[in-house]
Amino acid sequence: MQVKDARDFNVFYVIKNIERKSWKTQSELRFEDFKTENKRGFLFLQDTGEVVGYVVYSYRKRRIYVEDLVILNPLFLPRVMRMLDKFFAPADIVALVEENFVWFFSDRILRHGSYRLQIARKFRILGNNFTYIRLCHEDSSRRR
Repeated sequence: MQVKDARDFNVFYVIKNIERKSWKTQSELRFEDFKTENKRGFLFLQDTGEVVGYVVYSYRKRRIYVEDLVILNPLFLPRVMRMLDKFFAPADIVALVEENFVWFFSDRILRHGSYRLQIARKFRILGNNFTYIRLCHEDSSRRR
């Protein structure tokens, strides 16, 4: 962290420069895909090489089965989700979601993407509450 003297006549320039750098780090993401025998995944990275998150999934019969999705920094959640929207279209997405994260599949959140909630069923497995979620891809020409 740099400390600048407020009497410096370039303060405005310094603030704009810091603002531009912080915006760039929030918006610049890249991904690397990986494969194992029967699973695939994406690793999300910042330009600095720092890992932001990852997703592990399998693909069967025009459906993506998400097995693990981790996003380490909440600032990158919208950007990662937009990337996943593009990667997985037009396949349906199936996931078993912990109770804490069900809010993410509300209409308010999903309206910004190309997926719509088709099925949501609640389960209790080993004392933990889960929700089975199936999202179907909706073509942009059929959207309201």
